[in-house]
Amino acid sequence: MNEQLTSLPYDKIAQEVKSSRRTDRHFEVYKDLFGFTDNDLKNKTILDIGAGDSGFAIEAAKIAKRVIRLDSDYSNRSPEYKSDAITAIAQELPFRDDTFDETLASVSLYWIKTGLNEALSEMIRVTKPEGKIRIYPAFLRVGQMAQYSQSTRLAYVGKHKSLSPTLVITKNPSYKPSDWKNEVSNILACVDL
Repeated sequence: MNEQLTSLPYDKIAQEVKSSRRTDRHFEVYKDLFGFTDNDLKNKTILDIGAGDSGFAIEAAKIAKRVIRLDSDYSNRSPEYKSDAITAIAQELPFRDDTFDETLASVSLYWIKTGLNEALSEMIRVTKPEGKIRIYPAFLRVGQMAQYSQSTRLAYVGKHKSLSPTLVITKNPSYKPSDWKNEVSNILACVDL
């Protein structure tokens, strides 16, 4: 799949991301960023990576089967909403394979300086077959064309079309670990997360 997206210049988007307050992420904002509906989350297990004190989990828990919030910063400060809050890093997720229907990362992978390959691989590993991995923001590197499989797409979703796209990966059950390793390499060669 080759796809050319036009988006705001990388520097402008990066500046917006740096100035974003992580706590401003509530349920409606997540729906806009990730392009899902209430029905998409009904009875699903959800992992929210880098959740901080986001209000998404409180509202999503009314619809979803379970919402796990994960953040490495929970070791430094206790989250306001303590239920299902886990201290861990994205590069070493403490869950079994194929655990979650939806794995989300909102303005969190951006802060990973080393181990982005491992973080993305872990997100895929813990997501169930046919499940979705959704990452915001994601933008093409300057001068790149997206080159990855039909399981992966970079899409403008919701009301945030003026910002950067969201990376959406559907976990293809026919892929072997080596296929996903290649997919992750291809994604990171052309997309900044």
